[in-house]
Amino acid sequence: MVDPLATSALSGLANAAGSRVIESFVKGEDDHTEWKQQVIDAATEAEAARRFAVDLGHYPDRDGLKQIMGQLGKQIAKLEVIGERRGYPDEEVERVHELAEICGNYATAENYNSGAAERELSDELPEVLEQIYAFVE
Repeated sequence: MVDPLATSALSGLANAAGSRVIESFVKGEDDHTEWKQQVIDAATEAEAARRFAVDLGHYPDRDGLKQIMGQLGKQIAKLEVIGERRGYPDEEVERVHELAEICGNYATAENYNSGAAERELSDELPEVLEQIYAFVE
């Protein structure tokens, strides 16, 4: 079973990252570089949670991963909205949308018993992550 403390820590990081970018946006301090960094941070959190739960074999705690992906999906969707509102490049906003969708799909999947949700997450997330990392290259 996964350590509840680890799940809690990852959940806290997801919430903190999203709150920071929303706060900076509301204050008018947000810029494109900061937005991209927040997207990369959130994408990295999603991939770290996936690797911990799936690649390292800790996914018997599917509820923990489901919760983390749900929180990250919501935060990433907020980043998508900010990107749209700020007029950031469509390609970047679309990648952020895809990432939010992947996280949300896992959080709401109903096929956990077969492991299909974990396989889908493992197939889709790394590819979108690479595209997001290309934002800063």
